[in-house]
Amino acid sequence: MDERLTRLFGELETGRGRTHDDEPAEQSAEVLLDAVFEALSLDSEFEFDETLVKANLDEFLVALIAMRSHNANGKTLMADLADQFDSELSPGSVYPKLHEMNAEGMLEMFELVRSKEYRIEDPERAASMTVAAAQQHLALGAFLYAAADEF
Repeated sequence: MDERLTRLFGELETGRGRTHDDEPAEQSAEVLLDAVFEALSLDSEFEFDETLVKANLDEFLVALIAMRSHNANGKTLMADLADQFDSELSPGSVYPKLHEMNAEGMLEMFELVRSKEYRIEDPERAASMTVAAAQQHLALGAFLYAAADEF
């Protein structure tokens, strides 16, 4: 397996990016994506597939909310999805997911004067869901990468 993929799998297993008291280290999505692009040697022309982002919207929203210490409302999350993941998703796609995850106890919702703000209510479940999705995507990516050698 490619050294970069091996390193990514290892980082998922060891929880790299966590602080000494096992709390997630705060960083922006932009900084994190830049590090991923660099680690995978992706060029500036790389773009995310909006269909894949939408298919994994729960995980993307949980990750974006976890990275924000405040102002994690639907509007800012949709802007993050557009800015960081090249995905112009409609409110009809994003808000139902936020409400669903709130109803399931994954997210905690705070009603503000003009908006609703979200925070992670169940960090262990959110982390587990996110790591499981990452492992699935890395495994599929490794398979496709290896299969490309067959062409």
